[in-house]
Amino acid sequence: MNTPLRILCSAGALALAAFAPPQADEQADLVRMLDGKEHRGRVVFEDAERVVLRRGSRELELSRHEVEEVQSLERSQASVLAHALVIPKGSLRDLADMARLCEARGLPGLGALINYKILLLDPEDQGAHERLGHRKRSKQWTAPLDGRWYRWRELLELRRDWNEAWELETTHYRLRCNLPLADAIDATLDLERFYLFFHEALGSPLDLRGAAAPLEVHLHGDEKSYIEIGDGRLGWYDTAARTVKVDGSRGRARKLLLHEATHQLLEVGKNGLIDAGSVVPAWAGEGLAEYLAESLTGDPGEAQFQLGRVSNLNVYAHAHAEEPETLDNLLSLTRSDFLTPKRAELRYAQAYTLVHFCMEGAEGRYRDLFLDYLRKTRGAGLVLELQGLRGRGSRVLRAGLAGPRDPACGRALKRELRRGTVPPCLARSPSCASFSRPIPRPTSRSRRS
Repeated sequence: MNTPLRILCSAGALALAAFAPPQADEQADLVRMLDGKEHRGRVVFEDAERVVLRRGSRELELSRHEVEEVQSLERSQASVLAHALVIPKGSLRDLADMARLCEARGLPGLGALINYKILLLDPEDQGAHERLGHRKRSKQWTAPLDGRWYRWRELLELRRDWNEAWELETTHYRLRCNLPLADAIDATLDLERFYLFFHEALGSPLDLRGAAAPLEVHLHGDEKSYIEIGDGRLGWYDTAARTVKVDGSRGRARKLLLHEATHQLLEVGKNGLIDAGSVVPAWAGEGLAEYLAESLTGDPGEAQFQLGRVSNLNVYAHAHAEEPETLDNLLSLTRSDFLTPKRAELRYAQAYTLVHFCMEGAEGRYRDLFLDYLRKTRGAGLVLELQGLRGRGSRVLRAGLAGPRDPACGRALKRELRRGTVPPCLARSPSCASFSRPIPRPTSRSRRS
């Protein structure tokens, strides 16, 4: 969802214990109205005007002005994650308090992650073992796996096999991972923080729905278990299985993981349904995925985000391209065009620079118009769509960005795209083959979807 994090983080951590929602996912959240009526379900959208509650396959839309209080798992988790950033590193007492708080707040998955973090610091911590349901036998702690009980240290090794991989489930994600436990925990926490950032940045502007059930992510710790689809990519979003799949065996997979998670969140956000009737055009989907993943800062497990950070890698690739795609060609690319080995990296780069320009160029002048353009729908559905884009090229882009309110904006954008006017965010606009200032060559990256 899109409740501003500054609001979510303002309450003290102890105040979280005031409300403990039931464990059943479909009834986990509560919306209390000014007239005293209460509604339960899963809150999948919030903004200044509406609160949307999902019950099974149905949605209930409520006027924000008639709502007295919203109590949701997402708000609870956002507050706990914010608190986690300020507690002393390695403090077993603070971590134990957070684990108990998660249990009280109906966040067992997040609580389990925190208990695992405790055991990585102190493998003999009795409280963490007991909260995880472990048993002590012959003076050694044991944990269950497939109906059998194993010594804790033995289990850590068994989980390195993909068939016995960790399955860490939190409010919004179910991560299967055979990396070391510390890396699996960090990846799960990064995903949850990214989910909040994503919906704060795009949820309300694009009318995106949140996930009412955990999203599937596979993060592989070995090349053998990772099945790529024949073009050498180290990560992709499997739309048929609705699963993000990433090879993390070579390290440095954080941005790649968030790139693929963006595809998943965009698709799920379309009214919470996976449908083939409308898709985000390839350049916009890949450009947004790069744009959002590049926002990542902070250490593993403590992800923070700075929207609009420039990707030197993408800017360099575009700046030094001998034959960049024309704007018309870029706008007409299909998803399969991003799989062509010879041109893939350049197309990713140009998709990124175009989206970055639309979001940040000319001091953000075109951002609202670009988001409005992305939000256009067909019929009564709440489905992301860019109508009539393919095959009509830059004329449609300019018209869509300009809209009926400001026709001059389209003309200005056209001039900037042609002249390569230097906006604050990039050395030059994304239609140009070269940039006006030297850009250092960045390190190589993993290939994406």
